[in-house]
Amino acid sequence: MTVLWPGLRGYEYSVAYAREWLPIISQNPTVMNILLFTASVHLETLRGPGSHSRKEIRLEQLYHKGEAIRGVNDALRDPNYYLSDDLIQNIIFLAMNETREEEEPPDPSPFVAPPLQNVEWLGVYGSRNYVMSHVNAAQEMIKRRGGTRSLKTIGLAWLISV
Repeated sequence: MTVLWPGLRGYEYSVAYAREWLPIISQNPTVMNILLFTASVHLETLRGPGSHSRKEIRLEQLYHKGEAIRGVNDALRDPNYYLSDDLIQNIIFLAMNETREEEEPPDPSPFVAPPLQNVEWLGVYGSRNYVMSHVNAAQEMIKRRGGTRSLKTIGLAWLISV
């Protein structure tokens, strides 16, 4: 195996990311729920709007999204956790993966297929509407932490750059 997540960075990065985040996921149900929510959004995106299992996927999304939001709200009230890397990542994942029925995938170009449109999931995240209240909250938290250089967990600064 050379890629853990298709469309993302190669094997070495994926292994380093997994080594850093898997212990966090195993200790923090909110991080696990946000990742399961995000995975269900990705699955829905990959299967497309005509999928027969879309209703089942949406039920999974709503459950994990609800649990994640509950955990994020609890963490925001905890002064020891308020500016943590995993809370910032959770909020960014919520901002990036909010699904809307009215949101359509971008129309393919009638002329030429743009190069690199699927690198790092650009074809998905480059056309998404983000929840700006979550983006603004994450920006404020990062600012209070001292900027992106203060983020220590692998992948978080890169995620913000996407």
